[in-house]
Amino acid sequence: MKRYKKFLLLLAAVFVATLIAGGIMYQTTFGPVASAPKSVTEVAGALIIPDGFVMVFAIPVGPNKVVLIDCGNDGPATAVKQALAARSLTVEAVLVTHGHPDHVGGCNAIGAPVFTLQAEIPYVKGEKATQGPIPKLAGAHGLNVKVARGLSDGEVFTVGDKTIRVFAVPGHTLGSAVFLVDHVLYFGDAAGAGKDGKVIGPPAIFSDDVPQGVASLHALAARLKADPALEITTFAFSHSAAMPANLDLLAAVE
Repeated sequence: MKRYKKFLLLLAAVFVATLIAGGIMYQTTFGPVASAPKSVTEVAGALIIPDGFVMVFAIPVGPNKVVLIDCGNDGPATAVKQALAARSLTVEAVLVTHGHPDHVGGCNAIGAPVFTLQAEIPYVKGEKATQGPIPKLAGAHGLNVKVARGLSDGEVFTVGDKTIRVFAVPGHTLGSAVFLVDHVLYFGDAAGAGKDGKVIGPPAIFSDDVPQGVASLHALAARLKADPALEITTFAFSHSAAMPANLDLLAAVE
């Protein structure tokens, strides 16, 4: 009986420790983040579609046509499809910022051509696990997402009537990308908006290499400052509120 009680006490201690550790990880990761919208709204003409805890962006590229930034977490892509159907929108392409399952879960259901950085293709497909602490522990997602074509850093291409610029920002994952469309930078999880109005770097527990991710953001700020003709107005993030663009804040990420 005493052994049984000790065993129960040990289980209780492990359970409490797990809850505390989980709470600390959650607070460290999401506590400083400015809250993202909970319902469909807009940023700079694009729809923001919440899919649980992640945002999907639908950018108009012609009459009733959009390009998506990421596909969301839900396998059937229910929230994304409902938002698009309510506005009679069809998807011409999906630009994937990185291969974590909350960003590619709905890609097959959406059924549009998927584009991502060449280095990220095996992670988007789900053939390999990224190396952040939690994703590595979870393993490859195995969703078998079909990728139409790999992209290159600095590539510029068009979909419909919109020009898309691609920037590699390795660190959150090996092939993390930032996309510039309509003067809006879409960061995925490479950066976020802090409650204090600053730009924050990639979350440690989900990222391959945080120092590399921070260095990538500094390098991106320098590249963008060198080309003021791009007229960037807005920073959009996948897990936090959008904010007015400020390249000095991007250059100051810690």
